[in-house]
Amino acid sequence: MWLSKTLQNNKALLSTALNDGMYYEATFNGDKNELYLDAYKKFENKKYYF
Repeated sequence: MWLSKTLQNNKALLSTALNDGMYYEATFNGDKNELYLDAYKKFENKKYYF
């Protein structure tokens, strides 16, 4: 979980205990008093060497 607040706006990245690769982004727009929810699916995780 991660949460950020800037002025009247908030954003949070969320996940669950389920092993389904899903995570969610919740954004609250304080100017319009609106909440947005985006859902993402993680398909793979690759390691890169530099």
